[in-house]
Amino acid sequence: MSWYYQSTDQYSQRIAYKAGTDFEEYIGETHPKDQHRTAVAIWRIKKIAYDGTNRIVSILWADRSEKFNFVWNLRATYNYT
Repeated sequence: MSWYYQSTDQYSQRIAYKAGTDFEEYIGETHPKDQHRTAVAIWRIKKIAYDGTNRIVSILWADRSEKFNFVWNLRATYNYT
């Protein structure tokens, strides 16, 4: 799993991806001053899934919520349906 982050005026983004047959990407957003606090429930996280030809097949929020109440380090444990 790899990751990187970038800042915008409104949010900082952290992106993690898992390469393989079905590529997955997680995008987390939080306030710029909190971008290094990855073990605190201050993130909103979405997962982008790709098929074998790298086409997007779904974009889903963690536990169907756009709220900033998730922990980045636990991103793979949330439900994305």
